[in-house]
Amino acid sequence: VCNLITIHPHKVTIKRSGSITMRQQFLEGRQTESMYEHPYGSMHMETHTTDMTYHSMNELNQGKLFISYKVKLNGTNERKHELMISYSKEDAR
Repeated sequence: VCNLITIHPHKVTIKRSGSITMRQQFLEGRQTESMYEHPYGSMHMETHTTDMTYHSMNELNQGKLFISYKVKLNGTNERKHELMISYSKEDAR
């Protein structure tokens, strides 16, 4: 599985490819729709982003992204999720 995360000031997109394929968008205070595809079929996915905080890379070459959101798959009950990504710059060798 390959994951690609694109961060813009008010929008984050996660694209997954491999055995699971999806393109999930996060827009704070908004609902987005996409398809979640896996070997057993496809599911309609609704994502409602409740909070999103991004700290770009600082002088220590570290950054953070936090997203709080709710998801419905095929109209099922909503589930709360939180995503925290910390990243740093690799040393050039």
